[in-house]
Amino acid sequence: MDINQCIFPIYNGTTIVGQGFVADGFFITVAHILKDYPSCYINLNGNKIELFNEASFWWRMNYQYAQKEDIVKYQFEGTSSKLHLSEHIPQKNERLEVYFTDETKHSSSLNDSRRLSIEPAYLLEKDESNSFYCECNLPDNCCGSPLIKGNEVVGIMIGRNDKGICSFLKMGSVLYEVGNYYFNNVNDLLEHSNVFHAIPTPDYKTAIKWYLKAASNHFLEAFYKIGYCYESGKGVDKNMGEAVNWYKRAATLGHVQSQYELGKHYLEGNNVLQDYEKATYWLRLAAENKHALSLYELGLCSYNGLGFTKSYGNAIEWFKLAITSWKENTVSDSRELHYAYYYLGRCYLEYNNSQFSQYASLCFQEAGDIEEALYYLGLCYYNGWGIPKNDKKAFELFQKVSGPFGQISEKASYFVAMYYYNGIVVEKDYKESVKWLKKAYDFDEALFQLGMCYYLGHGVEKGYDEALKYFKKAANTGHVAAQKKVGELYRKLGEGYKDRCRIEEAIKWNKKLLEQGNTDLLWEIGYCYETMGNIGYEEKYEDAIEWYKQALTQGDADALLSLKSCYEAIINMGHTERCEEAINLYKQAWDQGFAEALRYIGNCYEIMFKMGNKEKMNDAVFWYKKAAAFNDSEACVSLVKIYKHGIGVPKNVEESERWIDFYNKNNSHFKFRAELACKDMQRLQD
Repeated sequence: MDINQCIFPIYNGTTIVGQGFVADGFFITVAHILKDYPSCYINLNGNKIELFNEASFWWRMNYQYAQKEDIVKYQFEGTSSKLHLSEHIPQKNERLEVYFTDETKHSSSLNDSRRLSIEPAYLLEKDESNSFYCECNLPDNCCGSPLIKGNEVVGIMIGRNDKGICSFLKMGSVLYEVGNYYFNNVNDLLEHSNVFHAIPTPDYKTAIKWYLKAASNHFLEAFYKIGYCYESGKGVDKNMGEAVNWYKRAATLGHVQSQYELGKHYLEGNNVLQDYEKATYWLRLAAENKHALSLYELGLCSYNGLGFTKSYGNAIEWFKLAITSWKENTVSDSRELHYAYYYLGRCYLEYNNSQFSQYASLCFQEAGDIEEALYYLGLCYYNGWGIPKNDKKAFELFQKVSGPFGQISEKASYFVAMYYYNGIVVEKDYKESVKWLKKAYDFDEALFQLGMCYYLGHGVEKGYDEALKYFKKAANTGHVAAQKKVGELYRKLGEGYKDRCRIEEAIKWNKKLLEQGNTDLLWEIGYCYETMGNIGYEEKYEDAIEWYKQALTQGDADALLSLKSCYEAIINMGHTERCEEAINLYKQAWDQGFAEALRYIGNCYEIMFKMGNKEKMNDAVFWYKKAAAFNDSEACVSLVKIYKHGIGVPKNVEESERWIDFYNKNNSHFKFRAELACKDMQRLQD
């Protein structure tokens, strides 16, 4: 086949309106001819082929690759050609030739002959990204004509001006799209067109050969696609280093998608040293071109403090720009778009502001069926963040995302469980609550609540050992309340089994929490040592006293009663000399404002009286009276007993009754308690 048989005039009726040619098995022409003349056709082997109705592998009316026009490409059965698509880039003053048919009309026969014309073309200096200009004398109907060197097509005419300057499309986009023909799975193309001659399966090796040719023609999209082939191992051995190199070459020359890919590689440390500053540098370059995914990733970087100082305000701006970019490109159902709304909502929530909370709830509603967004929308209804509190809607949303897997589904399952546990929206059902809690097994709050169910016997058989298992799992995630419960249960189990080792384990957990700043555990540590003293390790009372003293200095009122208990245990073991020490400590507590310390001082003097120091009862009475003046009912009970039965003082029933009357004015239960105490004392004396 000679070149004459490779060039085809395109007709509208009987008038030639453009040109097309066959090269490497494809019929190629410019798209605007089909747009301007929808009924145009060619004669191929005696057959009239209406181009607009035939299946085209590519028709890009958005002019992505050429400045003004793009091209369409067909593959017809039985077409062959001696012309080849070339990656050669024309040089200045290089002699080239434009081939076209110069007849303006044809006869009614589809088998009429064509007269081929050749016009020399000389490259001008003016050159643009995907097109160049030549000085040549061509008629208007030559658009689509091939620019040829030897038997290689090095450009396609896409237009001319009134000064005889013709514009030609560079071959990079053509070579690239041929590569796409071999790369793409034809089944995907069949969804959008009636392709009737196509490769049955992708041919990646052939595709990358064409991509390399397109790259030689400086077509940036091909650089990116070659990088993708190396990254995915399609047509070449997988090589992430080579992929990054190709992305970098394209990104440096301004290819936006490659800038994004390179930024993502640095962000994730994917076959390059992770470098957040380089990541944000490349992402920002792509973002300057309103690349939505880059804007979105920059939002995530600001949200997480990667490459930027963490800033929810900056993250909000990036996410809003990303959303705007997607909408400008009529993208309304992108998963990334939905996530941009989700993270935008999360940013608004961080401000803990009622107006921003309202924005947050709106964003979560715009995020579609993103699981995380549905969960946070549930939280908005649960807490009344930005929208009226609605437990029914919150419950429904938590149920919707409470699937079998994932962190969000586990958190949602926990809230469903708590609705059953508390009987809100649904009937209270501890067993159902436990079932949902077990679905949220890896969520620390759920583990803690499961521990509480076993601790209290709610929905399961009560058991400290089983409760401890769940509390420990939650505690190991850093859950403070669970860590406290672990310490408490080790102490209780140690006390129940008289097991010193378990109590020491409790002390270890509590001290660990203390190191984290939980000073409320000073009393609990003291109580652990006191418990050890109670089960036979009396020397531990001294440790308990020291910890209780520290708790007392922190204002812990329970520590004072516990100190009293420890001192009484030590004194009852025969160490009466410790009474004075206890009294001094209680006086310090009184100075700190602990009124009950007055009664404890009285208790010490009463103990000293019982140990044989008879004059100490007067001291006891003195301090009991001071305590009673602060409405200490226990001190009054002691005074009633002492005067009623004359313990260490003259018996004085009237004085006893006076103290009963004194407190009857303030406490309706006091008279009963005092009288009961007197009866107990009488029984003991009898």
